[in-house]
Amino acid sequence: MILLLDNTIWNLLYLWLQNVDSENFDNLLPILRRTFSNYSPSERKKLGQKAKQGLGKDDNSIGDLNLSKNFNHARAEKALNKTINLLGI
Repeated sequence: MILLLDNTIWNLLYLWLQNVDSENFDNLLPILRRTFSNYSPSERKKLGQKAKQGLGKDDNSIGDLNLSKNFNHARAEKALNKTINLLGI
């Protein structure tokens, strides 16, 4: 529900996914599918509508954030590897 209500977190996820290259996106897709399969059909519909709209409007919006400049790729890779190990993928 937080993705529907908090535009700052939504924008972070939206921009991050926008910057994931196709090979890594293909590797992330099963995790994303499993995550969103836990949402109710109405929640998935609302998330789909929000995705069509793009970035959320908010006073704390991070729309100007350049993830490639400010994103700590080494730290994210460690977290992703740990998550993959925990999930047994």
